[in-house]
Amino acid sequence: MRRLILHFGTHKTGSTSIQKTLARANLGPDWEYANLGAPNHSRVIQSAFMKGICRVRAYELDNVSEQDSLLRKAKHRTLFESSLKDCKKENLILSAEGICCLTQDELFDLNATCLAQGFQTEAVGYLREPKSSIESRFYQKYRSLHFPKLTELHSAYPSYSDSLTKFEEVFGEENVSYWRYGSDTLFDKCVVKDFLFRLGINPHKLTIERANESTSLRAFRFLYAYRQLGPAPTPGALALQYNRRLIKELSHLKGPKSSYSKELIDPILKSNQDDIQWANSKLDSPFPTPGFTDGLPGCVKNESDLFDFDPEAICWLARSINKSHTDYSGDPNQIAAWVHDLHQRLVCPEAKSRRPTVIGRIKSLFSKAAMF
Repeated sequence: MRRLILHFGTHKTGSTSIQKTLARANLGPDWEYANLGAPNHSRVIQSAFMKGICRVRAYELDNVSEQDSLLRKAKHRTLFESSLKDCKKENLILSAEGICCLTQDELFDLNATCLAQGFQTEAVGYLREPKSSIESRFYQKYRSLHFPKLTELHSAYPSYSDSLTKFEEVFGEENVSYWRYGSDTLFDKCVVKDFLFRLGINPHKLTIERANESTSLRAFRFLYAYRQLGPAPTPGALALQYNRRLIKELSHLKGPKSSYSKELIDPILKSNQDDIQWANSKLDSPFPTPGFTDGLPGCVKNESDLFDFDPEAICWLARSINKSHTDYSGDPNQIAAWVHDLHQRLVCPEAKSRRPTVIGRIKSLFSKAAMF
């Protein structure tokens, strides 16, 4: 029986870096990273095994019909089974943080498929301490087109036991490993190297791929204002791509990254003490005491802090859409409108290029005059 390592994430624990690095790496004679068309295997696995295909976020945004979703399901199921069948090594790695969205029954189906192809599955994943996980996941929701208000910060709590106990039920407790994600626990302070070290993989050559770097509070303020006060995003196949384009542009605004005050975080931690204790019982070392950032740059105390745009950031945004910072009236709704203007320019650059500049219009007039 060959060995299948199923890396389930979790979210905001360096999964993208692991996926992109391993997809390109030579892992040696005994290890292979599954080729499912993309480094992140989430979409294929979700599509192949989810019974309610509408739960696949990308399909929901694309407004995929029931018939098309069933065709994709069959295609991805075949692709998944072929990747197992075609594996030439004794050890195969799958990585998909989206697998946490599968139900227990769907995981049983996945496990049965793996066993039929001669693979014994071991599930592994990193757990991030709850405070920093909440902070990272709240921002991540905006990347994936979910836009909770700050009053819904609790929705970003990771719910360790609810999302992970099903792995133990399906694969057996002895075949599930939880590793703490933190700079003090990672081998060489690198999640990719730590992942390989824990599995005993010695790659021939390794180029670490960095991904999903954090965004500053200044950038998130603009994004938050836009998504809370601006128009709803247009649904469609390109919605996620266009949103990423905007976030990439806003990432040019440097500064302290956002964190949240003790007043905001403490009630969430207290209401989830049993769940946090469950997670600690699974780890080699428990989560550290949360390091609160009250009084430090980037710490958010209330929603007003998310509408507190600094003058330098306003100047940057105004320049990006050919306006003057003096046009800003102090109304956050105006910022939302400006960010929408920026978004439209990023989505339709050809429309911007078609607008004649002053110099262009002068040249056109001279050209027409020369004809007479």
